[in-house]
Amino acid sequence: MTSTTRPVSNQLCEFKSHRLPILILLFLCFWSFFYNTGAIEMDLMEARNLVTAREIISNDNWLVPTMNGDVRLAKPPLPTWFAALVSLTAGGTDDLSLLRIPNAIAATLLILFTYGLCWTMSRDRRWALIAAVLLATNVLMIRMGQRATWDIFCHSFMLGALWAFVDGVRNNRGWSSFAVCGTLMGLSFMSKGPVSFYALLLPFAISYLWIFKPAEVSSKWPLIVLAFALCIVISSLWPLYIWEFHPEALLSTMDAETDAWANRHLKPFWYYLKFPAYAGIWLVITLAALVKPFVEKRLKALHNYRFLLLWLVLQVLLLSLVPEKKGRYLLPVMIPLAMLGGVLFREIMERFDKGMQAKGDQWIIALHTGLVSITAIIFPLVLLYHLDQRDMAVSVFFKLAISAVYLFIIVAAWFLFARKNLPGLFLLTALQAASISMFFMDSYRVVGISNPEYKRMTQIESSMLPPEVRVVLMENRSGIEYVWDLNRPLYVLPVEQIIELLESDATIAVISAGSPADELARKVDGILTVTTIGRFDYNEDRAKKTKIHLSLVSLQK
Repeated sequence: MTSTTRPVSNQLCEFKSHRLPILILLFLCFWSFFYNTGAIEMDLMEARNLVTAREIISNDNWLVPTMNGDVRLAKPPLPTWFAALVSLTAGGTDDLSLLRIPNAIAATLLILFTYGLCWTMSRDRRWALIAAVLLATNVLMIRMGQRATWDIFCHSFMLGALWAFVDGVRNNRGWSSFAVCGTLMGLSFMSKGPVSFYALLLPFAISYLWIFKPAEVSSKWPLIVLAFALCIVISSLWPLYIWEFHPEALLSTMDAETDAWANRHLKPFWYYLKFPAYAGIWLVITLAALVKPFVEKRLKALHNYRFLLLWLVLQVLLLSLVPEKKGRYLLPVMIPLAMLGGVLFREIMERFDKGMQAKGDQWIIALHTGLVSITAIIFPLVLLYHLDQRDMAVSVFFKLAISAVYLFIIVAAWFLFARKNLPGLFLLTALQAASISMFFMDSYRVVGISNPEYKRMTQIESSMLPPEVRVVLMENRSGIEYVWDLNRPLYVLPVEQIIELLESDATIAVISAGSPADELARKVDGILTVTTIGRFDYNEDRAKKTKIHLSLVSLQK
C-alpha cells in the first residue's frame, strides 16, 4: 500500500559534484574528531602509545621503540611515529589535543574513503554521503577517532586500499590504483600488524568474490600480485630490522601477543552481537537495514546490499572466533554497517521523493523521528542534571539556550516528517549528532567523569618529587599511565628489592595501593619514614576505597 500524499519536492541531496558532500563530511568530522579532544582524559592504550612516542624522541631511536625503558614491539611503530612527529613539530609538547591530531586525520580519511568506496561501487553520491555521515556520527567511530591509539590507522589505511582495489577493478585502472592499494595495505600492517587483514580485508575479499564472482577480477591478477608484493615489501622492512638486531625480544613479543589473544579479555562467543548499538542516533535505520527480506523488497539492484551484508556477517563471525574480545575491536564492522544503513535510507528517501513510500517505510521514518526526539529530550536533561549534581554554576541563559536548541530539533524533526522531507530530516539528524558531540566534549569532565574523587599525578610540584629520586611501583603491574603523568621512568620492583634500595640509604618514591608503610615496616630493621605526596584515584566512574599513594620513603637504621 502506498501513500497518495504528494511529497515535498526537494533536491537537497541531489549533488552534481563531490564538492558539497565533501564539505558536509569535513564539517561533521571536525565536531566528531577534532573539537576539544584535549578534554578527554588519557586511557591506558593511549598512555602506551604516547609514552613510547616520548621515548622515541628522548632516545633518538625511531626503529627500536621503548616503553618505560623496555623494548616495545607489541605494535608496529607507524602511529607512534606520527605522535612523535607532532610532538617534535610542537616543541616536545605533551598537549593531548595536539598529540591526538594524527588520529583525527586518520578518522577523517576513513570517512572520506567510505564515501569514495560507495561512489565507486554505485556512482550514487547520495548513498555515498549518507553512508559516510552515518559512519562519521557512529558512537564507536567517534570514540576511536578522538584517542591516540593504533586501531584507527590500520583500518583507515586498509579501507583506502580496498577502495583503490575496487576502483582499479571497476574502472579498469592500470598499475597506479593497485600500487596505491599495496602501499596502503603495507601502511595498515605497519600500524597494527595483521589485525585489519583479518578483520577487514579477509571478509571483504570472500564477500566480493562470492557476490561479484571471480570474473570481475580475473583479468587483474598480475596487478593484484603487484599490490600484495608491494604490501609485503613495506610490511617486512621494520620486522626484518628488528629480527636482525633484537630477535629474542621479537619472539618473546609474538609469544605474549599470541597468549593474549587466547587467554586475556575472554568474552562469550555472542559478545559482539551488540554491534548495532554503536549506530547511536541512527539505530532504527541500522536495525532495519539488517533485515534482509525487508530491504530486498525495496531494492532493484541487490548485489551491493548482499555484498555488504555478507561482509558484515563474516566480520562479526571472524571476530567472534577469537577468544580475546574488546568493544573497540568492532571498529571495522562499523564500516559496512554504516554503508548498509545508507543503502536503506537512500532507498526510502527516493521512495518518499516519488510518493511511492509503503507503510513499512513510513513506520521506519516515524520510529527514527521518535528516536531523534527522545534523544533530544534525554541528552539536555542528563547534561543539566550532571551540571547541577556537580554544583556547576550554570546560567539561566545556558539552560534556556540548550533547551531551545533541542526543542527546535524535536519540532523540526516532526515538521520534516509530516512534510515527507527526508533529506531535511537526514541533515537535521546529522546536525543533532554533531551538537551532542560538541556539548559532550565541552562538558566531559562533568558528564564523563562521575567520580568526584578522580585525581591523577599530573600536577605534582617538582619540589615535592626531586628528579634524583627514583620512583618505584610496589605492585606487579605496568603503571604506564603513571609514567606519562610523572614524565619520568618507573621501576616495577618486588618488595624485597625496594627494601634493598632503602637499606642502601636511598630515598625513593613509592607508588602503592594504600600506604606502603605497613607492608614495608614488617620487613625492615629500622625506622621507616613515609611522607605522603598525594593520594590519587584513576577510576573515572566511581570512587575506589583504596587510593593510589605516592610517598617518599626512607629508612633510618
